[in-house]
Amino acid sequence: MLTAARRRTCYAFPVNGARMDENSYTLLAVRPDGAVPVVDLVGGSRKAALARARAFLAEHSSCVHVEVWLEGRMVGQVRRSAAPESASPEATAF
Repeated sequence: MLTAARRRTCYAFPVNGARMDENSYTLLAVRPDGAVPVVDLVGGSRKAALARARAFLAEHSSCVHVEVWLEGRMVGQVRRSAAPESASPEATAF
């Protein structure tokens, strides 16, 4: 599992048929204790990466948010909504 200190060193590389000139994003699913049990990679736009982060969070109920990284810096985050009646995650782009 990745810890908070190791997240800063995550670098993306071309995946999922992404061309070399496309961005490749690293998605980190983070548990309440800060551990990262699951990582996903997605190529394309920031909008596509945030959409995949929402779906990724829905797939992993033990995680409280997904961080979206590009070239060693966090560029977005999707958090689980605090309100129990609302299951849709909230996205933040940086």
